Amino acid sequence: MRQLCLDAGADDVGFVEIDRLAIADQKKEILAAFPATKTLVSFVCRMNRENVRTPARSVANQEFHATYEDTNFVARHIVATLEEMGIRALNSAAGFPMEMERFPGKIWVVSHKPVAVASFCNCR
Repeated sequence: MRQLCLDAGADDVGFVEIDRLAIADQKKEILAAFPATKTLVSFVCRMNRENVRTPARSVANQEFHATYEDTNFVARHIVATLEEMGIRALNSAAGFPMEMERFPGKIWVVSHKPVAVASFCNCR
């Protein structure tokens, strides 16, 4: 699975099972979006460092949007490959939350940061 994600274009990848205590507060929303969830995949795509460090907003903004598109491309590729293998999967959006019916509460499907922290560390 790790190699599949790297081959899809991820720069690094980690995994966390849905029952991990570190993401217990995320479980309800995750299962509401995709009840078949057993494991979450967290991956990263590198940004061009100086592009996000510059005070020129147009340059940084372009880098964020380009990396956002790359990230969604990688996720879509991973999901498509898993589906070809008969494994159900869901690509939740990397950003730009839209679940406005939940406002003023949590308007995104998955809180990526706690999932990433749990998937890249040995915390329980």
